[in-house]
Amino acid sequence: MSSSSLVSSRFTAIATFSINEIAKGHYYESTFSGIHVMVAEIEGPKIDGYIGFGTKIGDNSGVAHTLEHLVFCGSKKYPYKGILDSLANRCFAQGTNAWTCIDSTVYTISTASQEGFINILPVYMDHIFNPVINEDTFKTEVYSKSEEGEEGGVVFSEMQAKENSEECLVFHQMMMALFQPETGYPFVSGGTMKRIRELNIAKIIQFHKKFYRPENCLIAVIGAIDNNKILDAIMKIEDEFFADTLNEIKIERPFVNQEIPEPVYGTYEVLFESTDKSKGTLIIVMPGPYRQALNVLASYLTYFDNSPLKKQIVDYQKLCTDIQYTIYWYDKTYLRITFTNVDVKNFDKVIETYKTVMNQVLSNDLDKTLLDMVMKYEYSWEFNNFEQNPHDLMAHRAIDYFLYGKTALNFIDIMERIRNYKDIFEEDNSFWNTLVKTYFNPEKLVIIKSVPKNGRRLPRQETLMIEDKIDVSETYHPIKLRKKPPQDLLEKIPIPNINDVAFHPIKTLCNFGAFDFGDTTLYDFNIVEVPLAIHADHINSNTMTVTLCSCVGTFPANIRHYIPLASFFPLEMPVFRKGVLLPHDNITKELDRLFFNKFSSIGWNSGRYNLGILTQYFFISLKTDIFHYEDAVTWIRDLLFNYSIDPVILKKLILEDYRSAKSVIDNGLGAVYGLSNFITFKKDSINYIQSVYVQLTDLQNFYKRLKEDPKKLIEDFTKVQASFSSHTNIIAHLACNFEKLSHICRSPHSVWQLNFTENAQYESRTPLTPSHFNFNQIEETKFYKKIIRLAASESCFLIQTIPSIKSYRNADFPGLLVFLEFLSAFEGPLWKKLRGNGLAYTSLIFCEPSDGLIYFKIFKSTDIVNAYIEAIKVMKSYIDGETMMMDHELDSAISGVIFEIVNQENHVSDAALSRMLSQLKGYDYEFQKELINNVTKVTVKDIQELAKKHLLALTDPQKTHVAISCPQKDLEKIMEGFKNINIELEIFQRPPFDDALMQE
Repeated sequence: MSSSSLVSSRFTAIATFSINEIAKGHYYESTFSGIHVMVAEIEGPKIDGYIGFGTKIGDNSGVAHTLEHLVFCGSKKYPYKGILDSLANRCFAQGTNAWTCIDSTVYTISTASQEGFINILPVYMDHIFNPVINEDTFKTEVYSKSEEGEEGGVVFSEMQAKENSEECLVFHQMMMALFQPETGYPFVSGGTMKRIRELNIAKIIQFHKKFYRPENCLIAVIGAIDNNKILDAIMKIEDEFFADTLNEIKIERPFVNQEIPEPVYGTYEVLFESTDKSKGTLIIVMPGPYRQALNVLASYLTYFDNSPLKKQIVDYQKLCTDIQYTIYWYDKTYLRITFTNVDVKNFDKVIETYKTVMNQVLSNDLDKTLLDMVMKYEYSWEFNNFEQNPHDLMAHRAIDYFLYGKTALNFIDIMERIRNYKDIFEEDNSFWNTLVKTYFNPEKLVIIKSVPKNGRRLPRQETLMIEDKIDVSETYHPIKLRKKPPQDLLEKIPIPNINDVAFHPIKTLCNFGAFDFGDTTLYDFNIVEVPLAIHADHINSNTMTVTLCSCVGTFPANIRHYIPLASFFPLEMPVFRKGVLLPHDNITKELDRLFFNKFSSIGWNSGRYNLGILTQYFFISLKTDIFHYEDAVTWIRDLLFNYSIDPVILKKLILEDYRSAKSVIDNGLGAVYGLSNFITFKKDSINYIQSVYVQLTDLQNFYKRLKEDPKKLIEDFTKVQASFSSHTNIIAHLACNFEKLSHICRSPHSVWQLNFTENAQYESRTPLTPSHFNFNQIEETKFYKKIIRLAASESCFLIQTIPSIKSYRNADFPGLLVFLEFLSAFEGPLWKKLRGNGLAYTSLIFCEPSDGLIYFKIFKSTDIVNAYIEAIKVMKSYIDGETMMMDHELDSAISGVIFEIVNQENHVSDAALSRMLSQLKGYDYEFQKELINNVTKVTVKDIQELAKKHLLALTDPQKTHVAISCPQKDLEKIMEGFKNINIELEIFQRPPFDDALMQE
């Protein structure tokens, strides 16, 4: 029998699917081992693999989560800790990863090559099905002790940072109220500190034997793949791993036929630590109908400005700052509504108002206009979300079916979710009214009050020591792990052919700058006729994105402190259109109706206080379907050029931003990001001004001025608007399928002429250049070392910065990428020394030319002093030439960099975005391919020279900035520890909170 015939006879096709003309695939079950396989074909350079198991836990020991960690410690055929990631890195991957949920454990691998994926899969499966679990791996991954006797360890560090966080406490209480213990749901999947210490090897081995079986395993593979080649590779794995288990009794997947009792309705309270004793969070949870219908109803009630709950509780009574909803699915659906920043004295009032509003909703028909808008929005969001992130969504849907599905119809319903939206849109109002009356019973609720502790610390779980807790009477695959794998094994897997990477085909036009893209037209679109500097990409997509960006690096220094708050205004203020001022509520309704996605921000991929890249630019972007092309161009013009600052909305934004800043600096990660920007950049730079600590002061000042002289404050903010909308400062980006557009809109360039010619204030297009990058704003005359203590933090976070290269075209950039990838990679030198020894959960070093900096980060550390000392030792050994990079390590690092470059263009919209950003960074769209070519030429000798040239400053306290956030109790010990290595830390005192603003 031929290989293809054997494959087809072994794998039974359960279902076939096709989604949005973008992806198609099949779901199989093996007649040989019972293993489940989903293969999905979609364009793009990346192959994603997911290997999942249904894992049902019965306590808070973290057994599933700990097993997940131990899988990566070596296997029967590969008894070397870290070899999996070392070999994966040779396959155009960046290591492996995994997650543990309350109902499943999933292992992941992403490669830029089908060949690489097929090569690494057998190694991965050996680790998963034949892990080495013994005392050494157990202690290393779970426990370690410092010289002072305090506990650390990888699992310890990970869970320590989460256990007493407000969200973890709330989620655990919610699950305990919704589910009985026998369901497996009301437990902490990662484990609690007390129960982790009671865990033993025998229990982990028993858990592995019970659940890590082929019939309880799903392999999902997604990308530009050959279906038969993937199945053939899995068939060979079956023959190798499962031939001896064929006669064993098969188990049923743990959640397929489980009955779930009613929740225990009632009101519960959890206590969490916070510096603000007056504000808490209120959670209301209830069972609901199937997911698509519940999404519509939840959005109807909470998401829009005229949604009943939001309008009454947020806008009218001002009992909280926001309402958010989350939908959980554990075979049944559950709706969680979260009310944030509630005064603890008003908890009962929020509950009472919620019940009043819901009784009004129940006694009347739903608002047909609002319901229609919500349904269109949810359909559009689902449509766009899939196109933006198809790999993860298909994988998660396949996992959902694998865990809970029973029939092929179940699979199609779960997979082709967009089709379900079309079905429910045909339902009339009686359908929705019935659903509301059936599921939204105001008396059948789980209510959780999340209350800040009154200044008292929660008991620290790590003081609960349990001795003699490790049972070493049994080992799994009793092989002693060896420290260093042989060279021939490390080179066993060949590096894939770089020419096999399948980049998205994109046609680009541009009407400015030095980049020559040849043609000036795409179908009916003539780029020369557009009266703005514009970059246009023709992509294979059903959606379109229009973006305007403005270089804030050119703004006068006297208005820069207004920029962070003003970046919200285009999407938050009323707008003049044809001489008429449109109220913001009306604008919001229209934008929600038209656009899948909309945002305005400083920097790309930025959070409010965690800036992304290119922070010298302001961006505003709208995404919609191709049929709303004219709407998109018109609206983006009006939103940026014609917004009008309303003092009432301005006050609201100031107060919301102030409360947001407070929550950021209560968090160890947010605190250290803000501190790093505060000390690294000069005081007139955008990065400094955007620091949460600067914003606290600025927002207080704005609030005071708004009371005393609102006219002058608004005039100052208007100066920012004038700079945002200056034609000489703007570049536009348009990404869509121009062939489809030509059938909808004749001469699409004329839409730009109509909307922008009247505003033109320039004689010729002025190309944007990277001449205002923030490296001009780095503080290099004095280097600061600051530490901030936090009452509610359980772990330490560190960010260190040094000046570095200032251009992506710097000749050292390819080699620097390779060296820093080598240092930071899974099972790389930093990973082994820090995470491998339980000193920290995360360590990372990278270069960002748009900032002109190298960043070194240590996150979630239980012993930050020793983590830092060991990390510097590692880097210094390469700087001094004491340690040399091996050839196989170089190959792996190059492979990892190639994956990272390719990953930036995984989806077609990402590829178009990459082209736009490339021009802002100062290079053309071919640079990515050129960079890959240059990366493959890097040598070990290059690395030796680059290490000393670019990283030496990290080891010199006089040439580096250091920011640390830490638990309050550890402050003195940490300061003393760093003093011993000649780093004098100063305590950073954050600006005081204004209680009046918090209470507004």
